Amino acid sequence: MARPPGQAKKKTRELLEAQRAFGRAVRKLRERKKLSQEELAADAKVHRNYIGLVERGVVNPTLWSIMRLAKALQTDASRLIAETEREASRH
Repeated sequence: MARPPGQAKKKTRELLEAQRAFGRAVRKLRERKKLSQEELAADAKVHRNYIGLVERGVVNPTLWSIMRLAKALQTDASRLIAETEREASRH
């Protein structure tokens, strides 16, 4: 069954805002640790461009990527998600 057009747009907007909130959370924690995007990428074993895409909210990271980023930021994935929720509530 197809969704009404407005419902599909709402889901897309919510997904984009979640991605942006996650990106803001990653950037905040990265800057708090005084890491460059390149350093975080190396520690998380991802391409350096990927960090920029995450921080701008362009990509929807997989659970595996979230866990790698959290480890590289010396935190838990749950803390990274909690920070994402805080960022989402601010905007």
